[in-house]
Amino acid sequence: MGGGYKKALEEGADTFEDLEESMLLGVLCSACINDSKKVIAQLRKELGRE
Repeated sequence: MGGGYKKALEEGADTFEDLEESMLLGVLCSACINDSKKVIAQLRKELGRE
């Protein structure tokens, strides 16, 4: 789950906003925004960056 997100977080991204531009999250529609934020929060926990 969130493979692309995890790689981006490992490479220095830290928030949804950091990924919003680079991964174009929510650009075409907003349906993925809430789910993306949940995945990012979980991955931050896994990486010890709560």
